[in-house]
Amino acid sequence: MSDQPQRSLASPPEGQLWCTKGEHYAPRESFYDNPRGREGKSSWCKRCMHKRAKRLRYQQKNYRSAETLARRAVNNALKKGIIKRPAGVCFWCGNVGRLEANHYKGYAQEHWLTIEWACHSCHNILEFVDEGVPEVDLDLSAIQARHPDWSNVYAKIQSRHQRQPANAGGGNG
Repeated sequence: MSDQPQRSLASPPEGQLWCTKGEHYAPRESFYDNPRGREGKSSWCKRCMHKRAKRLRYQQKNYRSAETLARRAVNNALKKGIIKRPAGVCFWCGNVGRLEANHYKGYAQEHWLTIEWACHSCHNILEFVDEGVPEVDLDLSAIQARHPDWSNVYAKIQSRHQRQPANAGGGNG
């Protein structure tokens, strides 16, 4: 049973209305006026409306981020057959499984389809190395659990990183 109050069919507590979004009672003053709404008030409380507006602003802001556009370009190219996902063998460690596209030259439009395929663990290491995060700051516990050979992979990625200019193309992922 949840800690949230359940809406009863009886009358609500004095001076309170039911918020249909948050499924809770809130003071009548915490609802916007709405002449079409029940009792002349909105069906969502102000707090729930603000939370929704904040989430929508975040989604709209990230909708056109360079990372999102690059990911969409890869997905569209896969659907159209322009590029093909490899047979499931990680370039870095040789593990078999689902591979992720790493934009190692950055998210600039000219590099959207310049990718290398890596397993999830290697992709995480690649992102950290390419962003210049020191090894001591990495959260390696999850990577070590799934990747017994992570130190060799990390060294291999480090050597690749030393051969390329740092943050070539404006970031990696």
